[in-house]
Amino acid sequence: MEFRQKKLSNSIAFELGEDTFNYAFRDSSGAADVDFNYADMPEKSSERIERQDWWRNVGLIWVVVGLVQAGSALMSDAGLQAIPFWLLLGAACLGWYYYSTVRYSVLAFDGGRVYVIRDAQHDAILAELTRRKHAQLRAWYSEIDSRNEPEKEIQKFRWLHKRGALTESEVQAKISLLQLPLLSADGEAESGEGRMLN
Repeated sequence: MEFRQKKLSNSIAFELGEDTFNYAFRDSSGAADVDFNYADMPEKSSERIERQDWWRNVGLIWVVVGLVQAGSALMSDAGLQAIPFWLLLGAACLGWYYYSTVRYSVLAFDGGRVYVIRDAQHDAILAELTRRKHAQLRAWYSEIDSRNEPEKEIQKFRWLHKRGALTESEVQAKISLLQLPLLSADGEAESGEGRMLN
């Protein structure tokens, strides 16, 4: 599966493989091409906003100049015959400033940052990455490891629940399995109280 995003000079590609995804980013300042595990995706994202403040500043100056011209024309006998050129130019600059603003969700992976442009594909990209993260966490950690202490296994399953990979009922089912009594060689429970697997 593949997602591609583009706005102005910003170009982003996500190539989603079975175990990892490739993230390729290019803008006017450079490029990146990195592979990440889905399981390393953080729970929360931050926001980054790229603005070209020069266009806003120049636009505001020209709008003010245009308004001064319009005021002068209205106060004179000539009156306002047309919208002043500088007012139109300033409005165009402000329009470009708002259009050229790029908003990102930023995911801080261990190996670098992943930027997702906030466009029509934004939610679908994050949802698919999250779905694959949960699947990978389940594949890696959702089975009971009898070599670990039961309490560590319980902590692991609660951690998976916190990360969204297991439901509460699945966690309780895993804990119940850990608390089943062990059977002796003749098929009877070793203790009447029951003993945790380890």
